Amino acid sequence: MGDSFRRFRLKIGTAASVLLPLCTSWLTRAGGLHELSDTQPGWLPTARLWGLAVSLLCIFTPWSLERLLETQAGSIVRQRLHTPDIMLLSLRGFFMCPAVLGFISFTYGGPASDSYAGAAASFVASLSWNWRYRSVYLVPTIRA
Repeated sequence: MGDSFRRFRLKIGTAASVLLPLCTSWLTRAGGLHELSDTQPGWLPTARLWGLAVSLLCIFTPWSLERLLETQAGSIVRQRLHTPDIMLLSLRGFFMCPAVLGFISFTYGGPASDSYAGAAASFVASLSWNWRYRSVYLVPTIRA
């Protein structure tokens, strides 16, 4: 029961990480929220740059953290934390950040391309990360 619940939870997380970018793209297309105001806030160009920087950081953090845990310097941390479940669950959340930040930028008056680019980056990164750890939640447990 415990193993099947764990796999179910991992599958739900996988679906959420793949569907969130698609939902933000749909909301961008269907919403048209930024058309309600004619002017952009003065801080929006700076916020877009910060959003891009944070999005890039969030996209590359899981791979660099995984690489760090594979080195000798991370051996103590690796013994305690480097299980596929933890890597899959905790670091997958990083991939949702670009889609959310792009949608927030769009909501405050930024171009729709911010939302679409963030959603595309999140979707591709999430698919590749979930494919990388597919053995964690797709392979059934054989009991003897």
